[in-house]
Parts: sequence; C-alpha cells; structure tokens
Amino acid sequence: MSCPWSDLEESVEQLPVRPRMLVVEDDLDLQPVVWRAAYSIDPLLIVDWATSAGSARRRLESRRYVLVLADYLLAEGSSGLRVARWARPASGRFAMMSAFPVRDEMVGCGLAGCPFLPKPFSLRQLRGFLLGLLPASRSPSLPSAGSTRAVRSGDPDRRAS
Repeated sequence: MSCPWSDLEESVEQLPVRPRMLVVEDDLDLQPVVWRAAYSIDPLLIVDWATSAGSARRRLESRRYVLVLADYLLAEGSSGLRVARWARPASGRFAMMSAFPVRDEMVGCGLAGCPFLPKPFSLRQLRGFLLGLLPASRSPSLPSAGSTRAVRSGDPDRRAS
C-alpha cells in the first residue's frame, strides 16, 4: 500500500523556488515603499527584512538571496559594510543605500562598483534602481506600478523581523 502523502510530496518538490530579496534597514517606515516597489517588479518575490547586521547574517546563513540591499548606517553601531562582507559570497547581488555620502568608505572596502541608492528616494527612484538589480520576473502577469494588490497578499514570509 502506498503512502497517501507521496503524491503531495512529489507536487511540493516540483513547485518553483520563489526568489528572495533581503533588505537590511532599521527604519521600518521604509517597508511599505520597498515592498511596493519590489512586488511591482516581481509579485513572486519574497522580501525578508533584517534590522541589524547580526539578524542579516543569520538570514544569509540560512537562505540564498537574489539581492541584498543594506543601509550603510544600522542600529547598534553596525554598518552595511559588514553585511556586504557576508552577503557578497552568499547572494546574487549586493547594493547599498544611505542618506550620507559614503562612496569613499565603500571604495575603501572594495565596493567601488557596488550599486548605491541615495536617501531619501521616491517610489519611482527605488523601483528604477531595483529594476536594474533584480532578475527578470517569472510571473506571467505583472501588476502596474500603481497597483498595491501584490503588496497586500498576506504572505507570512513578508513579515518584518
């Protein structure tokens, strides 16, 4: 007699792996803007959020990300530069954002070619920045840039940490 769950297990194994993006930012007010921009590009994208370098490191050790976007100045005196050291070998792409002119620090840490997003930014600027970094969507239909349906879909993986 075969296991009643065997068909289900085979179906689950055939599901596509959804791409993930890690945002390392201690300002939680940016979450809706980042989510809206990301999901307007790829509604299948899962956005994980870390508020510290330590939290980012734990996430990077357990998952693969197509993009890691980190703020330069994080809480607890940590820096996005530390996250860059962990993320570069473990993820597809790394990008930095900051309200401060930190290009010299980035160059000094070997991040001369690293994509950089200056703060403050608009939804349009963030979306354009992410379009150049995220892989092409595998979704059959994308919502328009003004749509919020994909942002509010209730995926438990999208919660802040």
